[in-house]
Amino acid sequence: MLVAAGVFGACGEPPVRLDPPVQMRGHQDVSIDDRGRPWPLLVGADVRPGLCFDLDPSIDTSRWRARLTFDGTPGPGEPAAPVARSGSVLCFEGTPTWKEGPGADLATVRVCAEAVDDFDGGRYALPCVDARLLRDGEVHRRLLAERETLLESSRERTSGEMVAAADALGERARSAGFPLLGVQLSLVASHFASAAGGDLKRSDDRLERLPVWLDGPEAGMRGPQVDLQRGIAALDAGRMDESWRLLGRAEERLRRLGRPRFVATMELANLLAMAGAVGEARGRLAAALGECADGEDPQGGAACSQALQRWAEGNLAWLILSDTGAGPGDLERAEGYLRDSLAAAEDRGDALEQANRRLDLAYLSLRRSEDPGPELGAAQDLLEDTEAGRRRDHLRAWGDLVDGLGRLAAGDAVGARERCSGVRRRGSTDRVTAAAASCLGQAERILGDLSASASAFEQALRYHQYGARSELGQRLPLGLDQRAADFARAARVAVERGRGDEAWGILLRLDHLSAAEGQRLRCRAAAEDSVAAEDSVAAERWRRLDEDIAATLETLRSLGGPASDERRRQRQRTERRLGERLQTLWREWPGCPGTEPISDGGLDFRAVALDDEILLLQRSRDGEVTLERRTPLPMEELRERLGDLESGMPGNMTRDTWDALAGPFARALLPSPANGGSGVWTYALHGVLQGVPLAALPLPEDQGVADGAEKGGRYFGEVAAVAIQPAASRTRFVSTQPPGTSVVRDPGSLRPLFVVDPSRNLPAAQALVSAYRGFFPDADVLRGGEATAERVVEGLGAASWLHLDGHGIFEPAAPELSYLRLADRPLRWLELADVPLRLTFANLSGCQTGRWPVTADSGSYGLAGLLNRLGVTWTIASRSDLPDAVAESFNRVFYAELGTGAGVAESYRRAVGAVARRHPPAAWGGLLLLRSAADELGGANPPARNSQGDEEPVIEPDQLSTEETLP
Repeated sequence: MLVAAGVFGACGEPPVRLDPPVQMRGHQDVSIDDRGRPWPLLVGADVRPGLCFDLDPSIDTSRWRARLTFDGTPGPGEPAAPVARSGSVLCFEGTPTWKEGPGADLATVRVCAEAVDDFDGGRYALPCVDARLLRDGEVHRRLLAERETLLESSRERTSGEMVAAADALGERARSAGFPLLGVQLSLVASHFASAAGGDLKRSDDRLERLPVWLDGPEAGMRGPQVDLQRGIAALDAGRMDESWRLLGRAEERLRRLGRPRFVATMELANLLAMAGAVGEARGRLAAALGECADGEDPQGGAACSQALQRWAEGNLAWLILSDTGAGPGDLERAEGYLRDSLAAAEDRGDALEQANRRLDLAYLSLRRSEDPGPELGAAQDLLEDTEAGRRRDHLRAWGDLVDGLGRLAAGDAVGARERCSGVRRRGSTDRVTAAAASCLGQAERILGDLSASASAFEQALRYHQYGARSELGQRLPLGLDQRAADFARAARVAVERGRGDEAWGILLRLDHLSAAEGQRLRCRAAAEDSVAAEDSVAAERWRRLDEDIAATLETLRSLGGPASDERRRQRQRTERRLGERLQTLWREWPGCPGTEPISDGGLDFRAVALDDEILLLQRSRDGEVTLERRTPLPMEELRERLGDLESGMPGNMTRDTWDALAGPFARALLPSPANGGSGVWTYALHGVLQGVPLAALPLPEDQGVADGAEKGGRYFGEVAAVAIQPAASRTRFVSTQPPGTSVVRDPGSLRPLFVVDPSRNLPAAQALVSAYRGFFPDADVLRGGEATAERVVEGLGAASWLHLDGHGIFEPAAPELSYLRLADRPLRWLELADVPLRLTFANLSGCQTGRWPVTADSGSYGLAGLLNRLGVTWTIASRSDLPDAVAESFNRVFYAELGTGAGVAESYRRAVGAVARRHPPAAWGGLLLLRSAADELGGANPPARNSQGDEEPVIEPDQLSTEETLP
C-alpha cells in the first residue's frame, strides 16, 4: 500500500510510505513482558541490529540503499546497500547512536528505516520495529562463553553427559532473562538426547515443550532453527507430512530473515528423494546452495559458512548418486563435493560424518564400476571407534548394503545374498530395507531362484508403492531412482518366469502411483459439495490453496518488463522461489487420501529399459500379454544415443546419421512383421524411453511392419499410426459438478476453437487462417492479438476440439510453470489444469508442447499430456522445437485428411508421411500423437474401427466444409 508520509529528513518532498512485512534480525534474545508478550532484545551497547522487509516483488529494489534510525536518530554514515538480499526480501543493518540512560535497565527503542532508490531518487519510509535494549551485557557474555566451552567438550563427554550439562546451562540462561539462549541449549540437549541410544521420544518431548512465541517473528533465527529441528524429529518418528510442513516453514522464515535457506532445503530435498522425486530434490538443493555462491547474502552470514556449505554439498552429492539418470559429469561433480565434505569432517574430528562420506565414496565407486573396497574398509574402521547409537547403526547397515552391492557387481551372488539378507533381517530405515530387498532379488535371479527373486522384489515394491511417497501429503512426479529400477527388474523376473501378465501388471502399478489432474478436480469438487463436517475443513483448505495459487501467479506475472542486469538476477531468484511455492501448493490435495485405479485400455505395448536391455511387452485384444522383443542395449549407450537425437531436433542432421542413431531403438520397439495391420499402435514408454521418437524410427529393410500398407515408407510413422499413452490418462469428461450429477453434453453446442499466432511471428500459421475458416465455418478463431488468456480460457469452455498455432515454453526447473505464450500473457500448465474441458481432440502445433522431465512411469508429456489426463482422447504435440514450415506442411495435410472422413489417428499417419517426404526426420521427429486410455465411460466421438478392432474417434465429414481444398 502506498500513502504519503511525513517529511523524510529535514526538507524536500515527503517519501512514499511502504508497509511490507518487517522483521528484526541481529537481536541476541527476547524479553518477555508482564503480559507474556515477547520483544526483540538487543544486548550490549555495541549491538548491530537489522531490519528485513518482504517487499512486493514487482518493485525494482536493485539500486536501493537505506539507513536505520533509532528512536528517531539516524545511525552514523550514509544510506548503505542491503547486507542481505533473498529474492524480494531486503535486509539493512545499522550502528545505533544511543541516547543517554540507565546502564543496565531495559529501555524500549523504536528501530525504523529510510530508503532511497539510486535509479530515480525515489525515497521510501519503511515500517518500524519496537525492541528492548539491555546495555549491560556482561551476564549474557559469560553465559555465551560457557555455551562455547560446553560445545567444545562434546568430544570428551558422552551424549548423556551433554544432555545434562545443556539442560543445566539452559535453566540458568532462562533464569537470567535470556529465554532464546535457553531455547538454543534445549535444542542442543534434544540433539544429544536423540543421539543417545535413539531416545526419540525424549527428544520429541523436549521440542514440544518449547514456548509458543517461537512461532512469531520476535524469535529471529531461533524460530526457523526450532522448526528445522522439529521437522527432523518428525521425520525420525515417521511423521513425514508434519516434517514436510515444518521444514517448509523453516525455509520460508529463513528467507524472510535474508538468511540462506539451504539447511532447511537440504532436509526438504531428502524428503523429496525419499518420495521418489530425486531430480527435483537435486534441483532445489543446488539452487539453494547457489544463492550463497552467487552472493545473495553479500555479507556471507553464518548460514553461508564454509563448514555448512561442505555439509550441504555432501548431501547434494548423495542425491546425485541416488539419481539413476546421473551421467559421468554428474558423478565427477559428486566426487568433488564428497572429497571436500570429507576433508571438512576430518578437520572437525567428526568420525561418523567421515564414515558417512567414505560410504558415499564407496557407492560412487560402484556407480563407476570400480572396486568399493578401499573406501568401504576405511568407513568400517571409523565406525568401530565411534560411540554406539542410532546413527552408527544406520551407517553400519548402509555399509553392509554397499558391501553386498559390491559383491553383486563382482559376480559374487552368493556373498551378495548373504550380506543383503542380513541387512534386510536386521533392518534400518525403510529405504535401506527396500534397497537390501532389491539387492537380494538381483542375487537370487543370478543364482537361478526366480521365485525367491520375485518375492524379494515384491517386498521392495511394497515399500515403493506404500511407503514414503504416500505419507508426504504431496502428489509428486516419479523420478528415475531406485524405485524405477526395481519396478523394471521385477517386471523382468516376471517375464523370465513366463508370466507376461504379471510383468504388465507390475508396470501398471508404477503408473498407478502417478497423480492425475482429473482426479484433482474431482477431489476438490467432492470436498466443496460435501455437507459432512469433516469435509468442510477440506473445502476450506481447498479455498485457501486456490487463493494462494492465484496470488502467487499474480506476483509471478508482475515480474516482467525490461530491467538492469542486477534487477534480472533479483527477478530470477524470486521467480525460482515462487515456482517452488507453486509446485508445493499444487501438489496438495486436501481430503483426497488415495489415488484412483488407473485404466490402460487400448494400450498395445509397454516398453521398459534396464541396465543392459530393453523389454517390449505386447497385449492382444483378448488380454494375453507376451514378450514381443528383448533387445540387448547398455543403458550408457542408450542414454548417449537419445541425447544425440534430442540435441539434433530440430536440425539439419542427415537421414543417414539419424538412422544410425535411431536404428537400435527400431530393432527394440517396432512390432514384428507377424503382427501386420496398419491400425493404431499405442505404446506406454517407461523411464528414459520416453525420449525415443517413435514415429521417426527407421524401418529395417527386412521388416514390413504393415502388410497391405502403402509401400516405400522409411519410418514407422509413415506406415502405422503410432500413439503414446501417458500415465494416468483417461478418455473421460471431467466435471466439477457434485458427484453423481450427470454431465450434460450437447455436441451441437460445441464447436472447434482455433488459436492462431498469438505472438504474431508465425507467417506460415497466418497463411492457414483462411483454410481453417473454410473447412470449419462455425469455428471460433482467435487470431493474433485476439488470442488473450481470458478469451482462450473462455473459448475452451465451449470447444469440441482445439487447434493452436503458437509457442509453447517448457520450464525445466518447475515444469508446472510451463506455458502457452498468448497475446497478453502466458497461460500456464497449472492454470490450464483447472479449466473444465469438454474437448475430444487437441492439436498443440507449437514448440515443446509435449515436453516434460522423464518420469519412471509411462510419462507426462507436458501440456499435451495434461489434456489427455483431463479426458481429451487424442492430442498432437511436439516434444522439441517445431519449425514453422514443418507445422504448415503437417497441418495442411492433416486437416485435408480429416475432411475425407478419416479419423484423427489415420489423418496423423498420413500427415506424418507427407512431412517425412519433404523434411528430414530430425525436423519432425519431435511430433507426438497422444492417446488417452479407454475406460468404462468410453469416448465421446462416433467410433470407427481400426485393423485391431479398437474404436477410434473420428470427426464426421459433415462437420467439415469442403468448399476449399487444402493442397
